[in-house]
Amino acid sequence: MRSDSQKILILITDGESRDIVSLDSHHLRDDGIEIYTIGVKNVNEAQLRTIASDPDEIHMFSVIDSSFLLDIVANLTINLCNRVNSYSSEIDEQRQGAL
Repeated sequence: MRSDSQKILILITDGESRDIVSLDSHHLRDDGIEIYTIGVKNVNEAQLRTIASDPDEIHMFSVIDSSFLLDIVANLTINLCNRVNSYSSEIDEQRQGAL
C-alpha cells in the first residue's frame, strides 16, 4: 500500500462481537485508518459507535434488513467521496509546501 494513500475500512455486520472491539478499533484509527460501520438487523449499535470513526453521523449506518442496504449507498458514497477528495487536497497542499 502506498504511504500517501487514504486508508478506509468498511465493516458490515449482522451481529455482535465477543471481542474487545474498542482496543482493536482504537489501534486501527491510530494507524490512520478511517472506519465506517454498517449494522444489519439486530446489531449492537453501541459497539458500532465504538468501532466507527468520529463523527458517528458520517461513519455509522444501521438498517433493519439487508434489503435496505441499497438505501444507504448514496449517503455512504457521498461520505467516502468527500473524505477522499478532502484527503487528496491535504496531500496536494503538503506537496506544495515541500517544494
